[in-house]
Amino acid sequence: MNRLIHRAITRLTVIGLLTFFMYGCGFVNGVPNSSETKPTNLSDHSPKAYYSQPKKSPVHNVVLAKSYIPGRSGQELELVDVSGEYLIDPNPGPTYGGNWLGHFQLQIINSTGKVVSKLSLPDNKYTQPFFKSKFSFHFADYNGDGNPDFTLGQYFGSNGYVYQLYTIKTAGIFRLPVPAPIFAADIAYSPLFQRVGKNGFQVEFYDNSKGNWYRATYTWNGARFVQTRVSRLRKK
Repeated sequence: MNRLIHRAITRLTVIGLLTFFMYGCGFVNGVPNSSETKPTNLSDHSPKAYYSQPKKSPVHNVVLAKSYIPGRSGQELELVDVSGEYLIDPNPGPTYGGNWLGHFQLQIINSTGKVVSKLSLPDNKYTQPFFKSKFSFHFADYNGDGNPDFTLGQYFGSNGYVYQLYTIKTAGIFRLPVPAPIFAADIAYSPLFQRVGKNGFQVEFYDNSKGNWYRATYTWNGARFVQTRVSRLRKK
């Protein structure tokens, strides 16, 4: 009799322990009890929780810039997104809003609509090339050789763009050698730089590290542009 009572007590004890671990620890039938407080998902507070996926659509041969070339009867210069995508980015940053990305080409189109010269743009050192709007080219003879030159820039930061210089010769489109991409406090894709003499130009820029404005002068030495002067500007 005592043995039967002992077995019953032991059985009740085991059932009680199992009940404690299943219900007391927040589990019912092996799953979390919905009445219990669930652990916080830490990822909900990460930057990704506030990131919205950009929308993309493929594009081919979209003309982003088109201007007549001075001194070249009937010829036009175009910037074409040959193969890429149109991206709409809802997230804060340089690409916020609409953007054309992809493989870009400068093309010269004659009066009959035929492409007579083309030059692919190199990738920007700091980011994939992109353009947020359509624009026009502005021409000037920066090196004094009689051929039309033009600037083409990319967003580099809140203080301006970085630019390359190009020229149009009888043989086609060529990049003009410069010591490095030219940083200027402009917010246009193809601005006119201020001419200096017959074979030079100057730009203004802000140096964050020094907290000052500067003016840089570039001069053509017969083979390339070299920076010949940098002077500090006094601006409020």
